[in-house]
Amino acid sequence: MNFNNGGPSVANNLKELTRQHHDNAERTEFADMLLSGNISPKLYQEYLHAQLQNYMVLESAVEVPMELEPIFRSTLIEEDLQELEATYDLDEIEDNFESTLEYNKHILSLAEEENNEGLLAHLYVRHFGDAHGGQIIKRNVPGSGLMYEFENRAELIKSVRELLHDGMADEAMNCFEYAERLFHELMENYRNNSDNYEPENYTMARKMRSWDEDDS
Repeated sequence: MNFNNGGPSVANNLKELTRQHHDNAERTEFADMLLSGNISPKLYQEYLHAQLQNYMVLESAVEVPMELEPIFRSTLIEEDLQELEATYDLDEIEDNFESTLEYNKHILSLAEEENNEGLLAHLYVRHFGDAHGGQIIKRNVPGSGLMYEFENRAELIKSVRELLHDGMADEAMNCFEYAERLFHELMENYRNNSDNYEPENYTMARKMRSWDEDDS
């Protein structure tokens, strides 16, 4: 398989093509809470559980050169989840949100179609987000935040850029839409099950937001 499709310029074009979808997900109430420093261990556990399902399916399906496999996050997400559950005495989660189930089906359908470029678009959205905005999130969530730690971060990002091109925009936008759906489901569940829900506590997080501060 030829992995040399793009480079920094097309990666930047991809960023511009998907900016509105990126901003829609970023402006959700859950994203505010994630950056606020006030996210509860239980809500963060639900987020990590959903992300673990999503990343496991994606990372088992996408093809990347072996030297880029350190960008994969599944093992680290699982470690974060186990740490969180042990530290805060949380029961393991067994159920999945509807958006997670549908996202996994979508990723598997791309794999069945041998659409690796589509899968790479999802890797771009998720793993670039972890490498960039995740550095802010790491400081504001309970636990160690291992999923946001990258060895040779700059080199990994540079190498992944070489795999990208503008034709991946549609699938990248799909990924943002699934993320936005998950964020809404997380917040709906939180509002329905929390006695401490106060939305005004999290609106200031928008002023802190810098998921986009790095060139992704």
